[in-house]
Amino acid sequence: KFHFFEKIFPFFNIFNIKNIYLINSKHIDFSQRLKNHLPQDKIVFIDGNYKNDEFFFRENLDIKKIEQNYFIYLSKVLKKLESIFQKKIEIALHPSSDEKVYKEFFNKLDIQVSKGNTRKKIYQAYLVLFHESSAIMDAIFLKKKIVSLSTDLFGKYHSDRVRFYKEKLKLLSIDIKEGVKLSKKDILQKLEAGIVTYNQYLENINSEKNYLKSSEKVIKVLKSHIN
Repeated sequence: KFHFFEKIFPFFNIFNIKNIYLINSKHIDFSQRLKNHLPQDKIVFIDGNYKNDEFFFRENLDIKKIEQNYFIYLSKVLKKLESIFQKKIEIALHPSSDEKVYKEFFNKLDIQVSKGNTRKKIYQAYLVLFHESSAIMDAIFLKKKIVSLSTDLFGKYHSDRVRFYKEKLKLLSIDIKEGVKLSKKDILQKLEAGIVTYNQYLENINSEKNYLKSSEKVIKVLKSHIN
């Protein structure tokens, strides 16, 4: 857009960029620092807030239907995975989620609900579950076992976002309405196969073949321009 504008009005010189330098993301910095100090003692579901305004802004969704079904479908999948892996479940809430509503439903099922420190919870996870969330990047960098939970309750836009992550990372996908149908052995095989595909994905977004902190890369670039 800016280049087109400059062609018409070259004297404005709006798009004044000489070079673009890629730096590693903060997720890489954190994962490198903590990767050797990580217990793996729980299953963590990264919540996206079932009342997320973005879903309702894009589509005319039936909130009553969602409220009647979402927690029921989700809880059955969580409890099944808890039983299969013999590890406790924790729901890491989205900042906008109503903690009281989630606790009212899930605490009676002995599922822990908490808000804040999502990154730390991911680091402590044996298995990470999610629909779609940028927080999943931490799990990818740490080579965690990841399950993509799909549902049609939140409309096409949400389903497309979930599908993007699933296909990009070759993740094991479970439709929460259908539930868990695989054995532990089959689940583990698919999870391990998914982890192998992380390497190519990380290579594409990692600006340094040899690890370099983002702050170090900025200093390196600045120094290269100082004579």
